Amino acid sequence: MFSKLPRNLKTIQMITGKPTTVPNKLITALVDMLNPNPSIDLKPILSYLMETMRVIIPNLNSLNMSVGMARKLMNAKYPARLEVNRILDLTDDEKLKRMAFQEKALKTQLTNEIKVEYKAILDIVDHVKESHKLADKIILACLASGRRGIEILRITDFAESKIPDRIHIRGVAKQKGSDILDCEIPLLFMKPKEFIDLIKLIRGYTDTAETKSMNNSRLSKKFMQNVINRVKKYFTITAPRVGAHVLRKIYGAIIAEQAKRADKSGLLATSEALGHHCLATTLHYDNIKILNYTE
Repeated sequence: MFSKLPRNLKTIQMITGKPTTVPNKLITALVDMLNPNPSIDLKPILSYLMETMRVIIPNLNSLNMSVGMARKLMNAKYPARLEVNRILDLTDDEKLKRMAFQEKALKTQLTNEIKVEYKAILDIVDHVKESHKLADKIILACLASGRRGIEILRITDFAESKIPDRIHIRGVAKQKGSDILDCEIPLLFMKPKEFIDLIKLIRGYTDTAETKSMNNSRLSKKFMQNVINRVKKYFTITAPRVGAHVLRKIYGAIIAEQAKRADKSGLLATSEALGHHCLATTLHYDNIKILNYTE
């Protein structure tokens, strides 16, 4: 059936019944239409999905993310089918173009360095500690631990560590397969017990009967927009996009400064604290400089 359908956005919207231009919603809807059958010939279906994604997602970075999502959905519906990973993949040429695009974007990012005064960060920390607003509590948790917003809201498990000024974390938003991150990370601006209490306070608001039915995307949308608005208010940063992710970058930059003062690699320390699988990822966090840092 799928192999004979036209590959254009209007047709995809029609057959899925989704009047949306958001590619991931359309891809999910297409996969949901399939009835699991172990003996079904997946090749035409997978080819259709792949070619459809190429048509409605021209950006290679976005295409790569959607391909990963489609692969995950199909593997869950049809386990142990090798053709899923083989067909749902970028071509070698697409991979090379994506790498070239990423390198160019990284150079641009590193050239446009963001500078933040350390005292300004401390002032913001003092303010959000005293604030009773939920968004400010989330900002404090992100700055203190370097975790993503969704990890503060739901995904990551936190526990006190036996190592002073560290926190134990388990699970992150961008896990590689079944490899669950389980480690100790540095904690900034507060004691471990304070941080654990802060997480309990935040999740007292965000872990409700209503939110339990929400996926990660909807949960983030519900709580993180206020966080983004307040981040833009607190931090005077000239950059194309300033959002909650800058909190994670600031955490990483402070960890790097601490490592340098101990004659260690700032890049390696940041990579370990952020839970990255490779140093290349950490380079994308290297465009923030903390001015007048004091221990």
